[in-house]
Amino acid sequence: MHLVTTNNKILMLLSMVIIVSLICSWYSSLKIWVRKVGLLYKEIRARKYFFVTDNGYRTDLKKRRELGENIYKITNFGFFVIVSMLIIISTFFGKIISVPIYMLVIIFLWIAMIGIILQARNYLTSLYYYLIPILPLLFYIDLLGSFEIIALILFFLLISVIYLIFVLIIPIHFLRKINNTTLIFGVLLSIVIPILFDVINGYFSENFLSRIDSLVYSEFINSIENQQVLNFIIDNPDLNNFLKVIFHTMGRVSLIEQKEFLSQISFLWLSSYAIGSLIINTKLKVGSLVAEDLYSKIQDIRNSEEIEYEVVRDCIYFGGERFQELIFYDKSLKWKIREEEKELQFYQETNKAIRFAQCMRTKIIKLLKRLIYKEIH
Repeated sequence: MHLVTTNNKILMLLSMVIIVSLICSWYSSLKIWVRKVGLLYKEIRARKYFFVTDNGYRTDLKKRRELGENIYKITNFGFFVIVSMLIIISTFFGKIISVPIYMLVIIFLWIAMIGIILQARNYLTSLYYYLIPILPLLFYIDLLGSFEIIALILFFLLISVIYLIFVLIIPIHFLRKINNTTLIFGVLLSIVIPILFDVINGYFSENFLSRIDSLVYSEFINSIENQQVLNFIIDNPDLNNFLKVIFHTMGRVSLIEQKEFLSQISFLWLSSYAIGSLIINTKLKVGSLVAEDLYSKIQDIRNSEEIEYEVVRDCIYFGGERFQELIFYDKSLKWKIREEEKELQFYQETNKAIRFAQCMRTKIIKLLKRLIYKEIH
C-alpha cells in the first residue's frame, strides 16, 4: 500500500517493474489457468457434471464451488492489478483517475465482499433464501419515519429484485431443494416469527414500562425549575397521581405503536418468503415446460438406442424427480443412464465428518422407509 500511495517516483517505478515482471513471468501459467476456468464454466453450463445417479449431485456441487473460488481469485487479482497500474501511470503522466485512494480501497473491499457472498452461495444456498429479507427490512425501517408509502413500495421492489437475482444465479436443481424445504420451514417460520415478536412486545410491556414510568416521572419533576410549581405538585397527592397516570398512559400508547410496528415487520418478513417462493416456483415451472418438451422428444423415438444420453439427462435436470420417475419407469432408459454414467468419475467426499453425516442421513432415511413400509403392509 505504501508503494501505491507514496509520491516517490523511484518507488513507483520499482513497483511498476515488479508488477509487470510478475505478470510476464506468470503469463503462460495464468493463460492456461484462465482457459481451464473458462472450460470448467462451459462444462458446468452444459451440465457435464450433472450425473443422474449421483446421490445429492455432489459432483456438480463440487465443480460449482471450484468455479466460484477461481472466479473470486480472478476478479480480485484483476482489480488489484488494474488499480495499481492506473495509480502508478497517473503519477508519471498526470491524473488519469481523480478517485481518492480510500475510495479505491472501499471499492476493492466491496468487490471482495460480493465475491465472498457469490462464492458462499454454493455452500449456504438455503440459508441465503431465509436471510435475504434482512437487508430490505433494514432499508424499510430507515425510511419508515418520513416516507412510509414509498418505503413500502421500495421494500417490495427491492425484495423482488434480490430474490430474482438469487433465482437467476442458483441452479434449478438447488432451487428445487430449497422449494422442498420451504414447505416445512415456511410453516415453522410463519408460527415462530409472530410468537417471537409477541414475546418481545410482552417483555417491553411488563418489564420495560414498569421500570421506565418512575424514571420518566422523576425526570419530569427534576426538570421543573419553578419551586412554587414543584411544591404545588408535591403537596397535592391527587395531582401527583394524575400526572403519573398521564405518563403511564403515554407509555402504553407508545408500546401499542411499537406492537403495531413489530406486527408490520412480521408481516413484511413473511411476505418476503411468499415473494421468494413465487419467483422460485416460476423458474421451476419454466424448467418443467422445458422438461416436457424433452420428454416428448424421447417418447417420439421408438428405439431407445437412438435416444441420446444428454437429452435424458437434461430432461431430469429441468424436470426433477417427477420426470426421473417417468424415465426410470422405462427399464431400457434406466439401463442406458447407468451404463453411460458407470465410467464417469464421481466426486468422493474425503472429509470424515461430512462422510459420517451423510452415512447417518442415509441410514435414517432407510429406517423411515422401513417403518412406513411396515405400516402400509
